Amino acid sequence: MMSVINKILIVITLLVCLFSGMAVAQKVTVWRLQQMADGTETLIKYDSIITRKSSALPPKKTVAKSLTMAAAAGTSCTCTCLKPLFDYLIASHRLFIPATDNILVSTLVQDANDAGYALDYRICNVLSDNINKPFFALTTDAVSTVYKARIGDCVVSLKSLNSNPVNFWGLVSNECTGDGKITYQGGNVINKTFQVTEAMTLYNISQSDHVFTDPFYTTGNVTTQNGYQNLVKDTLSQKMVGAYEYNKNTAPEGSKESYTVFTNFRFGGVENIPANAVIQTATLKLYAYPGGFMPPVYPNAHTTSAEAGFFSTCLVVPGLQWHNTTTSGDTLTRTWLSFDNFRLDITSHFQDITFNALDQVNFWKQNENRGFSITSRIASGNPAAYGTFCSQRYSDPAKRPALDVTYVVPVEEGTTTAQLQVDSCYTCTTVTSGICYSAVTDVSVNPYVYSLAGNWRPYRAYTYYDTRATPPFQAKTNIRQDGQLPLFIPFWNIQSDKLMLPQYDELKWVWNSESTLFNRKGFELENKDPLGRYNTGLYGYDYTLPVAVVQNSRYRESAFDGFEDYFFEPVICDNACASGRNFDFSTYRDDLDTLEKHTGKYSLRVAAGTSIGVSAPLVADDNNTFGLSFNTANSDCGDSKVVLKSVRATADALLPVFSPLSDKQVLVSAWVKEAQDCHCQSYANSQIGIVIEQAAGNTTVIAKPSGNIIEGWQRIEQVVNIPAGATRISINLQSTGSVIAHFDDVRVHPFNANMKSFVYNPVTLRLMAELDENNYATFYEYDDDGTLIRLKKETERGIKTIKETRTALLKEDQ
Repeated sequence: MMSVINKILIVITLLVCLFSGMAVAQKVTVWRLQQMADGTETLIKYDSIITRKSSALPPKKTVAKSLTMAAAAGTSCTCTCLKPLFDYLIASHRLFIPATDNILVSTLVQDANDAGYALDYRICNVLSDNINKPFFALTTDAVSTVYKARIGDCVVSLKSLNSNPVNFWGLVSNECTGDGKITYQGGNVINKTFQVTEAMTLYNISQSDHVFTDPFYTTGNVTTQNGYQNLVKDTLSQKMVGAYEYNKNTAPEGSKESYTVFTNFRFGGVENIPANAVIQTATLKLYAYPGGFMPPVYPNAHTTSAEAGFFSTCLVVPGLQWHNTTTSGDTLTRTWLSFDNFRLDITSHFQDITFNALDQVNFWKQNENRGFSITSRIASGNPAAYGTFCSQRYSDPAKRPALDVTYVVPVEEGTTTAQLQVDSCYTCTTVTSGICYSAVTDVSVNPYVYSLAGNWRPYRAYTYYDTRATPPFQAKTNIRQDGQLPLFIPFWNIQSDKLMLPQYDELKWVWNSESTLFNRKGFELENKDPLGRYNTGLYGYDYTLPVAVVQNSRYRESAFDGFEDYFFEPVICDNACASGRNFDFSTYRDDLDTLEKHTGKYSLRVAAGTSIGVSAPLVADDNNTFGLSFNTANSDCGDSKVVLKSVRATADALLPVFSPLSDKQVLVSAWVKEAQDCHCQSYANSQIGIVIEQAAGNTTVIAKPSGNIIEGWQRIEQVVNIPAGATRISINLQSTGSVIAHFDDVRVHPFNANMKSFVYNPVTLRLMAELDENNYATFYEYDDDGTLIRLKKETERGIKTIKETRTALLKEDQ
């Protein structure tokens, strides 16, 4: 077990004693600047142990203790793996990862380890069995009594222990209990930005023929020992530098350089973070110095890692405490402490740096605030390396160094407010069920049994026109013979072979209705009369109930959406080629709202300053031709013949999608309600944007609410001219202000058409509302028995009750 721990905690490791009150030994890597025999200076690595008294360590640093305790007590993997994982998720604000992000458990484990939370998933079945499966939250509220997440096939939860809501971002983990449970303290989340309060740049110039020619850099103001001469301290510079160059042994006379430059800087106030606080994140931001390192010799701010051959610029912690008034060269130059992320990967000459300083801030909090030191090193064959950043004295405040720290302070020390536990784990296996049988995808099937063939539907309705026999007025009435069709010709003519053939006598038999489209449930979607006028029915609720009927419109030209049946989901076995909706807002199901609705139970919520839209193609002509694409291939029989390989039909092969005709007018209508107390004549922060795409450029039409506001809802109605040659139309429901807008009962149809639409209860399927030709609603209300009791009509003057019925049963006297 300990060998595993030692491998995990590599550079900075907390070895925590298992006995309370004992000193804590912290292993750090120490770098000392040492002058070599040939006059060069190099950083020598040492390992040092710092011992101190402490009782509060950051959660991510107690992994060694947790592993040891788990091995001794045989506790579950909640302590060994889930504790550091959830400490990381809380600290990094990643608790509420949605399922749509498709984040794998392996990704989170890697991210947690990269952030310093030592985590070995192999010793925990919950993680090891689900390492390549997704992690996502099952709840969305940051303040609640329970948080749930799925780790692959397992469900874990954070639950309040006192039934009071918990701020999950403010939780701080306690030590694991003997039974493997992890408890948390509630806390306040605090975000602070710290500024640099002290900084000094030290120049140790042994020889410089080109770079440091100013006498300032050779006038020593620091007391030095052990051979250091002319060590210059600058506390007023606008730049912070880490630089190193040595070419005395290789460069010709007059071009020799031998110098070391580094900068110490400190963020004041970090030491004032409460002792019981837990640091969640610490981000250091450094900005490249625009003036470069030392122009004109070195006009760039940095040496890139590619030029240096490795990560040459480093961020370390001074090994000894320092101040701007410190004059001891040994104190300032002899020792640095490095953590496992001290090397900076610089890829461009003026790159800004964002640095994870969590380890360093925790070190300052537990020891003393020594700040940072910027240093540089060189590799063999690369004589110079440097990194230059803006200091706290730089003229532009936006480019000054900043340290953003987020920490949690427990509300009451020692209290427990929440507990982490594994609720359940399961493994899913695919089992073929006979309940959902697909006759379409089966290999061999009788098409008549499953209604794939043999479905006879009406095609045309004919009416017989002829003169009836009318007897003279003075003749007696003969009911049996009066009004006969003396020259009646049957439509069906029986042939000698017993076949019945139709007789299309256009003078006698005249058709008045032709059905052109049916849906898969057998309901008629479109018909036309001899004059070419079309009528359309739009179906919803699994294609079983009419949601709109339109006169003088093709099926492809009209659309309606009341947002009511997106959660009406019966079992669908054949979904390989499903028929689409006229309007399809399925992508925005999470934005359907039950708090506000014009009719029914749902409306579409559009967040402030955002837009939700759909688009549809425009066609020049209504093409009724049905066609299939055939794929051919060479025969495998060796006869070089071309044979049929496959036939593929698209989803709109039989039923066209919503695709209005160009060179026509359409009417766009909807209802909108803004989430504000509007004592106004009209809403000003919501609209519908209609975009017509064409080769010459797009045309945008803005539809604004107009008319009276009725029970908080206002109607939008706009006539749109679609020019010839237009290729696409987009309808965007927009909230243009700082408030949420709710849209409902959106409809589009030709201008000279007439639409009525219907809204049903998704559970009982009772009619809840009927919207007339002007998109005004008639509301139907029922009692608990399902009896219609009230009829209300929406008008420009408000909603009026036009009919109310009450019934009761008289009880007989006993």
